[in-house]
Amino acid sequence: MRRIALVVFAAALALVATSSPSAAGGCINNGRPTEGTSADVRIDKCQFMSAILRVPVGTTVTWTNDDFLPHEISGIGWGRIQSMLMTGDTFSHAFTETGIYPYTCPLHAGMSAVVFVGDVSAPASRQNTVASRVEGAPVGPVDPSQDGPWAAMAIVAIAAAGVAGFAIGQRARER
Repeated sequence: MRRIALVVFAAALALVATSSPSAAGGCINNGRPTEGTSADVRIDKCQFMSAILRVPVGTTVTWTNDDFLPHEISGIGWGRIQSMLMTGDTFSHAFTETGIYPYTCPLHAGMSAVVFVGDVSAPASRQNTVASRVEGAPVGPVDPSQDGPWAAMAIVAIAAAGVAGFAIGQRARER
């Protein structure tokens, strides 16, 4: 009976993992970066809102996770990775010096943003650099095939039915 429960659990886990990127822990950020001046940054739909933040020196910025996935804030060159932010959790950091402070969520590739503190601006980009070509880059991944999750569910359902049938057969033999 334990084996059956373990196999059914493994099949259900495989189904969830193959059904969608978000369910498997992935993040698909389909939005353009937003710009703002509020010291409150929302994390939702795998993006920081506002992703480009402009605040005066001495501002304490607070990030709130409104997403169903856990996230982390890793300040590149200015902070450390704090504990994982679950839904509703917050993280705050006081910016006491003028500068440009990039940050990212190390759990989800491509989820990054920047805080401009004080009277600073982004350095001018040169032609033929990666930064100069970002505007023309695609925003999100190409839509996956609609058949993918259904095919995975069918495979898992067939495997689960086979395991259940095998277990029923074994039980019938024991009687």
